[in-house]
Amino acid sequence: MGRFSDHLETGVGAVGDLAPLMVVPVVLSLFDVDAIRNVLAFEGWHVGLRFGIPVPAVDLWTVVNPPDAEVVGGTSYQWEAGTTDLLAVASGGADALALAIGSAFVGLLLEAVLVAGYLGSVREHLVTGSYEFVGNVRRYAGRIAGLYLLGFAAFVVAVPVFLVAPPLIVPAIVGFFAALYLLWATPYLIVVRDCSLGDGLVESYRYAVAGGPHFRFTIGFLVTILALSAPASLIVANAGAIGLLLGVALIGPLGLALNVAVVDFVLDLVDDRDAAASNSADRPRSGADDAPF
Repeated sequence: MGRFSDHLETGVGAVGDLAPLMVVPVVLSLFDVDAIRNVLAFEGWHVGLRFGIPVPAVDLWTVVNPPDAEVVGGTSYQWEAGTTDLLAVASGGADALALAIGSAFVGLLLEAVLVAGYLGSVREHLVTGSYEFVGNVRRYAGRIAGLYLLGFAAFVVAVPVFLVAPPLIVPAIVGFFAALYLLWATPYLIVVRDCSLGDGLVESYRYAVAGGPHFRFTIGFLVTILALSAPASLIVANAGAIGLLLGVALIGPLGLALNVAVVDFVLDLVDDRDAAASNSADRPRSGADDAPF
């Protein structure tokens, strides 16, 4: 099992061969209209840090922490971990909440389709040297969409609960981070093992609780995002439209390299587990039949 840097090196080396796939992190970055609006409207100086674990597609906002829309002028310091303020979503009333939920639903389905073709193509290229994006969409989109909708359903259920009982938000945030760690490998396992959504969730949980390579890779990814987020946020958030355009342009190869690194790691993780299982099955058993007497 290689180090995080070894998998990242594989990711960087594959960017040239997978160049058309750079469109996916760019398009997903443009989906977040609120973040773009906040960057363009911000006046002042913003420093942002991101804490990120592996996601299905690394876009600009995985790395860049955009400024708060309510901050006009002055200096803004923010530490973000990718959570959503559920109460803020509902603060605009029932109509605003319904619109937000509807927009999120459509956006998630579109993202699931892109992620299916994206991750499937990365996996196919690493294994065979070629890929077919549309074919991977057809093969994996249903299961990836199911994963996205599962998370979406949890979000929809959580909103009214937290409105009624705000103290539950703190333990819910802790549970949210725990779930992210335990389940982040699910979409990768779906494309690497070609397994069902249920099997992907179970396998992701098992790898996570086992720790070892899974834990070390997660920490390596988190530290990498943290290190990139400060300079990236400084450029994107404080240079107006030029900084935003530069960030969008750079996230194509950067996001692709990081996602290739994750797929490469999961391939090794699965191969190591399968090899260990095979060696265990082939190993001679000691027992009553093997006794010398």
